[in-house]
Amino acid sequence: MTANKSKVYLTKTQEDESHQSVEAKLKGLIKNGGILSSIEKGDYVAVKITVGERENTSYIKPKYVRVIVEEVKRLGARVFLTDTNVLYHGKRQNAIDHLETAHNHGFTLENTGAPLIIADGLLGRSVREVEIDKEYIKSAKIALVALEADFILGVSHLTAHMLAGFGGAIKNMGMGFANKAGKQIQHSSIKPKVKKGACIACGLCVCECPAGAIAIKAKTAHVDPKTCIGCAECLIACKFDALTISWETDCAELQMRMAEYAYAAIYDKAKAKKCAFITFATNISAECDCMDGEYPIVADDVGILASEDPVAIDKASFDLVVKQKGFDPFKKKHPITHPEKQILHAAKIGLGSAEYELIEV
Repeated sequence: MTANKSKVYLTKTQEDESHQSVEAKLKGLIKNGGILSSIEKGDYVAVKITVGERENTSYIKPKYVRVIVEEVKRLGARVFLTDTNVLYHGKRQNAIDHLETAHNHGFTLENTGAPLIIADGLLGRSVREVEIDKEYIKSAKIALVALEADFILGVSHLTAHMLAGFGGAIKNMGMGFANKAGKQIQHSSIKPKVKKGACIACGLCVCECPAGAIAIKAKTAHVDPKTCIGCAECLIACKFDALTISWETDCAELQMRMAEYAYAAIYDKAKAKKCAFITFATNISAECDCMDGEYPIVADDVGILASEDPVAIDKASFDLVVKQKGFDPFKKKHPITHPEKQILHAAKIGLGSAEYELIEV
């Protein structure tokens, strides 16, 4: 990425617009923006999506994902959808539940035109350490699929977020391509704790702990916080949801860790212009699509944006929403957050540019 202004393309949409009209605009945005121009015939293209937690309704719908898939296929590439398992308790903690949830939300081969591959495997162990030596993250646990793909197309839904302020392309890459351990490292520097009464003393966590920080005492696991390295491998190992974590890391630090994880996941591809980003700034909900249930809308639809720069597309998305509302609705909804911190830090470490040229198509 250069210090020059990055191009961000925008097609405006309305809440009551027909899906046929939105699909046509999306197709035009991809073609006119030229964001897929560096895809070569035979490339393995990973379309990074979020299928939504069970009972969530605000995720990007499969019919729009299909439009994107078809545009990639026109270039002769081999395309697949992908996402990683989540850290918290839900219906996407492992690949089996994750795929079932995706199927229930319509993300089938028939509906989207592409198979879905869980990027970090069955339980979140299909990862590789990526050395980056940044301020907070020295080595990142990145899903293997993200590293093996020739091209990454990040398809994000702009929402508010309880800890990050808002989520867009940076969050989709940083949190979205980390395994459970990587997500834990981003979320908290405080070590996992055992839930009272939930542990059955099976010893799985003891076997998996690389630091030897866990022991079984009085028929329950105990974590030594002095020995614990915060890797979260125990969270992956536990089959009984007996371990909990702290979500109280300073929100600004979380965003900076998230930006550094995004750097680890895609910097090499960004440098080679082998990644692109599409953000749906529509149905902008008060919480991210990883939450179950429905949440109120915090801003009217802006449209769909596209860029080759994850930092620029997030900054443009943020600016458009703030301009429309006349204030920062993300900060208003989640006052403890610092919504722009992730953008500023991502630009600082060289992931992209916060300076952009907005081009309406």
